[in-house]
Amino acid sequence: EHVVQLLQIIFMMFTVNHYFGCLWHLVGSSSEYIGFSTNWLTENGIRESGIVVEYAYSFYWAVIL
Repeated sequence: EHVVQLLQIIFMMFTVNHYFGCLWHLVGSSSEYIGFSTNWLTENGIRESGIVVEYAYSFYWAVIL
C-alpha cells in the first residue's frame, strides 16, 4: 500500500515537472515569434540541438526552479 502511494507521488511529481518543462520551453521558443531577439534557448546555445536536448534542459530547469 505504501509503495503504491509512493509511486503515485513520484508519478505526480514527474507529470507536474513535465508540464512546467513544456511551459518553460514554450516561453523560450515562442519569444522568437513575438519580437524578442534572444531567449534562453539561444543564449545557452541549445536552440539547434534538437527537441530531446531542449526538453531535457526544460525539464531540468522546471525541477530546479
